[in-house]
Amino acid sequence: MINFFLKNKTFFFFGLFLIAGTIILFPYLDYQSFLSQGDHGRDLLAFEMTAQGAIPYQDYWWVYGPLMPYYYAFFIKIFGVSMTSVLLGKILLLLASGGLFYFILSAFISPVISLAGALWFLLFHEDFFFTYNHPGGITLTLATTLCISLYLKNQKSKYLLYAFPIVLALSLIKLNFGLTALAMIVFSTFLTNRYKTPPPPTNQKYFYFLFIGLLPVAIIGIYMLFLNNLPIHVIRQCLPYLSSDHPNKTPVIQSLLKFSHSIFLNATGSWPNLLFATLILVSLSITLTTAIRKKNINILLGLLFFSTFYIFNLHEYLVSGVYYRTFWAQPFSYLIMFLALGSLSTTFPKHIKFIFSTLILALALFFTIRMTSAITTLKTKLSPMKIRHSKIYLRNKPQWIETVNSTSSYLQLNLTNEETFFALPYDPLYYYLTDKKTPTRQTIFFEHINIPPAQEIKIIKDLEKNRINWILISNRMNSQDVGLGLLGVSYCPLIGKYIDQNF
Repeated sequence: MINFFLKNKTFFFFGLFLIAGTIILFPYLDYQSFLSQGDHGRDLLAFEMTAQGAIPYQDYWWVYGPLMPYYYAFFIKIFGVSMTSVLLGKILLLLASGGLFYFILSAFISPVISLAGALWFLLFHEDFFFTYNHPGGITLTLATTLCISLYLKNQKSKYLLYAFPIVLALSLIKLNFGLTALAMIVFSTFLTNRYKTPPPPTNQKYFYFLFIGLLPVAIIGIYMLFLNNLPIHVIRQCLPYLSSDHPNKTPVIQSLLKFSHSIFLNATGSWPNLLFATLILVSLSITLTTAIRKKNINILLGLLFFSTFYIFNLHEYLVSGVYYRTFWAQPFSYLIMFLALGSLSTTFPKHIKFIFSTLILALALFFTIRMTSAITTLKTKLSPMKIRHSKIYLRNKPQWIETVNSTSSYLQLNLTNEETFFALPYDPLYYYLTDKKTPTRQTIFFEHINIPPAQEIKIIKDLEKNRINWILISNRMNSQDVGLGLLGVSYCPLIGKYIDQNF
């Protein structure tokens, strides 16, 4: 029995992770911190339309890669049109991310601290609060990192082959992070082949042809299929990677200073934070010193890869200064932290190592119980909002929930089954809540979207074709926020004029 456990302890602790991870995530099956009529509405509408056969970009505006609408449409097909179906899909992605995180750490350190790290990641990795798309990107970013870590550990070329479809899929979730993952795997493979002794038996020419030659061609080809026959201005609205398509622009130095300041404040914000930050810094120092002295290439390259990938994945934040874009890099900060803690434990005598590892795991389990209890308690203080066929607990202000409910009810009572309405500047949630089709493929109208007159004319023709008699306009039609503007004045003057003259 003991021998069986020792041979399979990695999978034993993974089983413990699945149990603990399910306990952590289960309360989120009917809970979401906030719901927005814009971004969340866009996602929910897109997933339902995709389940009905619509194609991203062609049939509706979509600002990310085309893969995730099909992923969530799969859950809608199986479990029905409900927000619970979408949240289930998201929860499974989060659980998969935690599992991948565990196996990445297990390639370097003990399963006990790997389990603690995976739970820590699930508990503290900040959620992309505005979209259901990005958890898929985090999952595949970690899957790519696992392939890199296993290749570093075992020098088997099959792990690089596994990475090919993973990076391709990641590119179809978020194009720029797919290309970042491509750079990550080329960079890490080059260094692994250079510094491992003996060198891994990788066919260099075949590898570089696959990832630098074939993979970009496959990515471009798939995007061309989805974007076929769309005008340039529509493509730019769906893939806003040019500087002029972004409302947020911040000098890189300013973003770095702002980010460094936030890390410092977080590390010194309380005595527990300061003690934990000190422990991590000490662990990193000892780990680096020991690895250099013992020439532990795996640990040194692992730390180098995670640090480099952390920097790579900050690229969106660095050019925009938008804080939530740092969330793409966060998994690597946790990997560095727990790789350092796990490596530090190997320098201790056996009984001290056991105590240290147990304390780290106990701390993670303590926060698991504490935070799960906090969510359960919070839900008892909230009233669930009925969203199609689901009841979801939200932390939105009661006034917001009342406004959304009353508006949706009014539309359902006053529109016939054949009628729909036109919502702007960015309120697609109402299409989803009322089970009405959008009369145009465009569901967002803001200054930074750069809608040209020709597109406005086409939208007006769609409104007339669908005999729209109802217009829903939210207070964001006149916003001082960067890139939003004033409807009919700073953006969409033709649509503004059409509404004034006809409604």
